[in-house]
Amino acid sequence: MPLHYGLSEFVTLNNGFKVDLFQALLAQELMVAFYIKDYVEAFYEEYAEVQNWEQAAGLVAMKGAAKGQNRFPITWSLWNEKVRSILGWTVSNDFPSGNINTAKSILAFWELDMKKFSKQLIDGLPIDHQQLTERPIIKIGNHCILLPWLMSTQITSLNSVNNLRRFGNQRKSLKDETTRIENQLGDAFEKKGFTVVRNFTAGSPFGSDAGEIDLICALNNIVIVIEVKSTFYRTTKKEVFYHRDKTLRKAGIQVRKKVDAVKTELEIDTTFRHRLQVTIDSPQVVGWIADTSTEFDHDLFNGFTKVSIEELLIALADNAHYLCNQEQMLSSSFDSDKQDGFRTVKSSLYHNGFSGDEFLRVIEQSLVWRNE
Repeated sequence: MPLHYGLSEFVTLNNGFKVDLFQALLAQELMVAFYIKDYVEAFYEEYAEVQNWEQAAGLVAMKGAAKGQNRFPITWSLWNEKVRSILGWTVSNDFPSGNINTAKSILAFWELDMKKFSKQLIDGLPIDHQQLTERPIIKIGNHCILLPWLMSTQITSLNSVNNLRRFGNQRKSLKDETTRIENQLGDAFEKKGFTVVRNFTAGSPFGSDAGEIDLICALNNIVIVIEVKSTFYRTTKKEVFYHRDKTLRKAGIQVRKKVDAVKTELEIDTTFRHRLQVTIDSPQVVGWIADTSTEFDHDLFNGFTKVSIEELLIALADNAHYLCNQEQMLSSSFDSDKQDGFRTVKSSLYHNGFSGDEFLRVIEQSLVWRNE
């Protein structure tokens, strides 16, 4: 799962369950592997023989039934049986035989409880309609329902983020995660020598209108004002364009106000200038929208660049060389019998050494994604 979403080792769900995130993701990956092996691959083997998808699906189901296994296109079990069936996936040093409460919390992480969903509909409460991939385990009363074709195509990192940040956006821990995103990005800037001010509100007349500024990062008399946006993975065109037309355009207006407030503060407050280690009268002040998503990267909103947090972290760590197609390179090395020579060649984005100017150049020219 991407680290820039601010998620910690444990997450708390709406129902109060505290979930070990690693074990929840591991359980999902094990389910995916199981359904690929025992359903999808079995189907393809039968289809290769009979060349008819309906007959192949029937053969998979019947051969499973002959072994006492459910291989139908929909599977079901009692909820408590499902909990016990994943108990082995919760084995750890602390619980060598597994932990039943951990197993329950894992299922709670991925479940769509139809009873609760129905009550929300009946009560007329506002509902975020999640996709089945975000909550792929359906709970109906005391029964657990799964769709093998759905489980076999899960993208765990994407669906877990959306589970927590879109469908689970009323969790009490959400604010902490958002703060953690800002702090982790600020920490990355500090490691490269930037002076970082977090959650700053200007004292000038522009300050109250601009509101709280997430991050101000300064180096070599270059001041970067950053508005951090943390959302989820969008999976439809409607969601993508809504994000552009609402969230990002509003963020552009916010950044304009915050940049103006910082410029004014630098002019009138010598303590603030000293805090940012600005040594000239007219430093370069840049505003960016830093978003957890990559949609509309390097587009301008109210004149300010939108850039992904992922790109900023890669640029600050100077490890863009890892973005090469390593699978293709490995295949080529096998084909040429030069396996021992396969390696990722380290290179730097900063040919003249790291500085504020060089960092701006790398981001503004989108050099992180350029395959040189």
